[in-house]
Amino acid sequence: MGKNEILTPEVTPFDRFDPGPALVPFRLAEHVGVMVRHRLFIVLVTLSVAALGALYALARPQSYTANLLIHVTDMRSSEPRTLLGETTPGSAYKRAMSEAELLRSRAVIGTAATRLRLDVVAEPRYFPLIGTALARWNARHGVAPAPYGGFAWGGERIRVSELTVPPELLDQPLLVTRLDRERYSLRAADDRRAVVGRVGTPLAAALDGGSVHLTIAALEGAPGTDYLVARRSVPAVIEEIGAGLDIAELGKDTGVLSVRLQGAEPRRITAVLNEIGNVYMEHVHRQKASESTGSMDVLRARLPGLRQRVAAAEERYESYRSRHGAADVVEDTRLALGRLSSTREQLAQLQRRRAELGVRFGDQHPELLALDRQLEGARREIAGLEADTGRLPAVATELERRARDLKAETDLYNAVLRRTEELDVDAGDRSSNVRIVDEAVVPTKPAGSRKAIVAISVVLGLFFGIGGAFFLALRERLRQQYGGDA
Repeated sequence: MGKNEILTPEVTPFDRFDPGPALVPFRLAEHVGVMVRHRLFIVLVTLSVAALGALYALARPQSYTANLLIHVTDMRSSEPRTLLGETTPGSAYKRAMSEAELLRSRAVIGTAATRLRLDVVAEPRYFPLIGTALARWNARHGVAPAPYGGFAWGGERIRVSELTVPPELLDQPLLVTRLDRERYSLRAADDRRAVVGRVGTPLAAALDGGSVHLTIAALEGAPGTDYLVARRSVPAVIEEIGAGLDIAELGKDTGVLSVRLQGAEPRRITAVLNEIGNVYMEHVHRQKASESTGSMDVLRARLPGLRQRVAAAEERYESYRSRHGAADVVEDTRLALGRLSSTREQLAQLQRRRAELGVRFGDQHPELLALDRQLEGARREIAGLEADTGRLPAVATELERRARDLKAETDLYNAVLRRTEELDVDAGDRSSNVRIVDEAVVPTKPAGSRKAIVAISVVLGLFFGIGGAFFLALRERLRQQYGGDA
C-alpha cells in the first residue's frame, strides 16, 4: 500500500438499510381537510357517544340532597365539672366538630334506622339498566303497560309492615309475586317452591334458609308482577348512612353544623335526616339528665353523713365553751385586762402612800399596818388576775380552732346541699348547648343536571370522533407511503 493512498471502511450489511422516505408533518390545511374528509365518521361517533350519555342520564336516578342545621353553643357549662360544680382545670371548650362523630355513631344512626325501619327493603323488580327510568316515565305520564317477564313498568307499590328472617337470609332478597287482588306468592330467589299468602295477613313460611315471617300491608300492581323484599343487617345500614353523611362547620368557630345526605328518594333522605336530628337531641338531653342524676344521687347519699358531722362539730364547740365558761372570750379578756390594770394602779398608789407614811410613822403604826394588809390583798388579786389572763389565750385558741372546724363542716354541707338542688333543676331542664336550627325539608330540585351529562357526552363524542379521524388519516398516509414502495 502506497504512502499517499486513502483507506475506505468496509461496507457492512447494516449500511445497506434504507429507512424509506421521511414522514411529512401535518399542516393546518391538512388538519381541516382531514376533518372535512371524515366528517361523517366524526358525526356518527359524536352522536353515538351523545346518545349513550343521554341514555345514561335518563336511566340514572336523579340525586337529591337534604340539609339539616345544628347549632352547638361553645359555653363554659359544657366543660367537665366536679361534683360541687367547679370547672376542671385545663379542660377545653366543647367544639362543634366534636359532635360530628357523635352524629355518625351507631347509637344515633342505629336508633334512627330502627325507628324508620330502614333495615326492611321492599320494592318492585325492574328491568335491568333502563327499567327504573321507564317505570318513572310511565308513572309520570299515567301509562300502565302490561307486565312482561314479571318486571314492573310503572305504578307498582309494596309496603311491608313486618319482615323477620333468620340470620342466614339477612341481606338476601326474597321474591314476592302478585297473584290477584288479595293473594301473593313468596319464595327465595334461588328456590322454585313458593308459599301463598294474603295481603294484610301475617305469613309464616318455611324456606330453605329458615322460617320467615312476613306481613304485607299494601300491594299494588298488575297480577304477575314481581317484587323484591329483604331484611338488611343493621350494621350494614348504619355503615351506608354514615358513609353518606356529609358534616361540615359553616365558617370558622361558628358552631353551626351543616348535615347533608344525598339520595335518590327525597322523602326518604329527609325523614332519615330529621330522625337523626331527633335521636341526637334525645341523646344529648338523656346524657345531660343522666350525668345530673348520677351526681345528684352521689351527693344525696353524702348529705346525712355531712349533717352528722356538722352536728358533732357544733356539739364540740358548745361543750368546750360551756366547760371553760367562755361565753364570750373576747369580752372576758378585755374585762380581765381592765381589772388587772386598775388593780396595779391601786397597788402603786398604796405603795406611794406607804412610803410617805413610813417616813412619818413607824412600822408598827396602825395606819401602816392597815396599808400593809391592803397591799397584800392587792398583790393576791393581781396574782389571781394574771393567772386568769394567762389562761385565756389557750382557751381562745382552742375555741377558735373548734369554731373554724364548725364553719368548714357547715360550709361543706351547704355547698353539697346547694349543688344537689342545682342538679335537681338541671335534671328536669330540657335546654342544652345544642339545638336544631333548621330541620330538613323535602328537596324539590335534583342535585345534578341531566343537561350537563348530555353536554359532557357531546364534548367527549366530538373529541373521540376527531381523534379517530386523525388516526384513520394517519393510517391511510402510512399505507400509501409503504404500499407505493412495495
